[in-house]
Amino acid sequence: MAQEQTNENNYVHYFKTAVALACIRSKPPGVSSRDYAENLCAQYRAAGDRWKQKYEEAERTILRLKQTQELQSSLNFSDLADLLPFVSFNNGPSQIQSEEPMQVDVEGSANQIKQNTDFLKSFLMLKQLKRELPHKITVDNTVHSTLLDSLYLVTKSIYQEEGVSIPIIRSSFQVISHLSAVMNKNFPLVEIQKLVQTVLERALESKTFERKQRKELILSLSEFLTPQTRHIVLDSSVAAVESFSAHLRTVNESETPLNTQKYENIYYVFDLLQIVLENYRSQSDNNSQKINFSHDADFQTLEILNQVAERLDKCVLYISDIFPLFVCKIWLIKDNFLLNLR
Repeated sequence: MAQEQTNENNYVHYFKTAVALACIRSKPPGVSSRDYAENLCAQYRAAGDRWKQKYEEAERTILRLKQTQELQSSLNFSDLADLLPFVSFNNGPSQIQSEEPMQVDVEGSANQIKQNTDFLKSFLMLKQLKRELPHKITVDNTVHSTLLDSLYLVTKSIYQEEGVSIPIIRSSFQVISHLSAVMNKNFPLVEIQKLVQTVLERALESKTFERKQRKELILSLSEFLTPQTRHIVLDSSVAAVESFSAHLRTVNESETPLNTQKYENIYYVFDLLQIVLENYRSQSDNNSQKINFSHDADFQTLEILNQVAERLDKCVLYISDIFPLFVCKIWLIKDNFLLNLR
């Protein structure tokens, strides 16, 4: 085993030496060694990026074909085709309605997200027409792959601020949330958490999005208020408030400048938090007018809400005098939130 490792290390060393000699011999006259080496590295990275892009495009082409095949195999009645959002069984780009963009609408990402959303809508609608909903369903690899691809594309477009329109993003959130309510297993909660955190981070920090767009982006997370995903929105919202509270304490205790843009945007997070807590309360009202401590699910909800109350209490420490509006907002939310425990 040790001999094999030694041989492998020697091979890597010889290979690196050969590449270095080849680079030295191919250096054109009049160019410094550093400039030539940096140019080679840049070309190598560019080539790698191109191949990565081609690979992702090929993956999405395959996924698009699988989506078409999935619906064609399930579509036994030709007159149902007009009822489905995924209406055209071809691989051309779908038409996107004129919608207010965040910046300049990026055709590629917008088309891909919309195609995935249309396929998932068609899948759910077809199951409904075949009377397979609202019972739990087991989704196949195509649906799961489409779901993961949508989460990746939306997260990437928001993180890189690519300019995909908010209506397209919100529509994607709606169908993903619907899937969370009907999927038996394998629903990607980790990817949902990453998406929610990315939305809050970029909307709070970005200087590219306009005020209305930041608000709409944060409030679009209210689409994820199903029993499977709402705890993620709740935890991430409280974490954002905690993080900004720590910033305010730093401002209060030192000469750190106040992040005024984030201060403005945090109130949109408060709005989202209010919506989430109202959802918890409305669910308990629909069930029994109050939380039933004897039920495991209700007891777990009580534990979650108590933890949120404790976290919010810590957010107001040492800042109530200098930032009274921020603290009062937390107190108002807590007062509304405590209704869930009565």
